[in-house]
Amino acid sequence: MNDNANGHIRNEKEAEGSFAHRYRTLAAVMLGGIMGPIDGSIVNVVLPTISASFKAPLSVVQWVPMTYLLTVSSLLLFCGRLGDIVGYRRVYLAGLGGFVVSSALCGLAPSALWLIACRALQGVAAAMMMAVPFALITAAFPAHERGKALGINAISISAGLAIGPSLGGFITALLGWRFVFLINIPIGIVGFTFAAKVLPVVKGESGRIDWLGAGSGFIGLLGLLLFVHRAQTGYLSTVA
Repeated sequence: MNDNANGHIRNEKEAEGSFAHRYRTLAAVMLGGIMGPIDGSIVNVVLPTISASFKAPLSVVQWVPMTYLLTVSSLLLFCGRLGDIVGYRRVYLAGLGGFVVSSALCGLAPSALWLIACRALQGVAAAMMMAVPFALITAAFPAHERGKALGINAISISAGLAIGPSLGGFITALLGWRFVFLINIPIGIVGFTFAAKVLPVVKGESGRIDWLGAGSGFIGLLGLLLFVHRAQTGYLSTVA
């Protein structure tokens, strides 16, 4: 009886030790994960400023946020499956590093078309960051705390979407629209360094990637956005 009790206590201590750094993992995921939602909404209020800076029509500059959201939405499932195969930590860190680099490219873009292309790259990186946090959090927390941890992470995502427009307007008024993207560089470097130290090595089941499904999703979303964009442009030209 005593042996069973001692074994039970030892198992509990081992389990508790394996989850000892769970809140560090959550903080690392939230620090990087909030950047994706913020950048999904931060440029909406500065589109007229970007349009004036590049002397480009607003109908063209509208693709700056649309391209980002299109890329993120169409690649989430793909990146999640990629995390199953190569490891969630690796995908997350690659996404965060790519987000820093693409943010620098966005901030230094010489034209509207270059900015749109760089936003597509930023969307790829954001999809990698946003697809795997749930798996990392689930692995880092015991079953009775996972709901709370996932809820806290969801709050950070909602907060990122909410503060994006106000933050974009403030940064643009203070420093210029390019710093809307360049501000990600120091934050991303800090987040990458911290995440590289604390994120656990977690891997799902290996298998194949559904390339056909990922491509079909991208084409479907692209067609929907093109339809909405054309309809909006045609309606505005009719009214004018």
